[in-house]
Amino acid sequence: GPAENVTIRDCDVSLVRGDAGITTNQVDRVLVQRCQVHHCPGHTKGIVLRNARNTDTKDCTLIKNTSTGLDYYTCDTGTVSGNTVLDHRGMHANSLTFYLGCKNILVEGNRVARGNVALTFQEIENITIRNNLFDGSGRSMDVGMWPGQPMGNVRIVNNAFVGSNHAVDWQTGLFTNNKKIDGLVVENNIIDGLCGTPPFPKDAVFRNNLYTRLG
Repeated sequence: GPAENVTIRDCDVSLVRGDAGITTNQVDRVLVQRCQVHHCPGHTKGIVLRNARNTDTKDCTLIKNTSTGLDYYTCDTGTVSGNTVLDHRGMHANSLTFYLGCKNILVEGNRVARGNVALTFQEIENITIRNNLFDGSGRSMDVGMWPGQPMGNVRIVNNAFVGSNHAVDWQTGLFTNNKKIDGLVVENNIIDGLCGTPPFPKDAVFRNNLYTRLG
């Protein structure tokens, strides 16, 4: 970038060492679709989209890269849907991450397993997380909501957060150490425990969830 109207489709990327298998910066209206990024060594991420509007990642498969599977940084409006993200381990190697002022993001229909934290986000507004399977595979929490502002209008609906690390009391299905989350709605999920340090905001809406573990 800077650029606009870019489509990256049906690519197979592996054995890349460095920043990421697929990455854009300042590219508006970018679509990454049906790509495979796998087995990249040397602390390499799968897909990274930065500083953009209208960013979509759909139906991709990310397997065993050595840093985070998929990162959105400062992205305004976009989707992450129908992706499979497996076996992302190593330092800061989480599976899905949304940082540094992302807003208006839909995370839907993804399958995430066998990595570190399945989903992490901070400094995000207007995010909807629905119809996903996040499996911690006994390694960590499933979702980490980290400190940082703004953090608001977070909707977590119809997901399965399973397989958190039962050996550590705070590594639950949903974890936060953010002091302020405005407009948090958690509804119709299967959740392997809650932990908040401090506790989740009193005005948060928790409704019709099935808990498989105490936090």
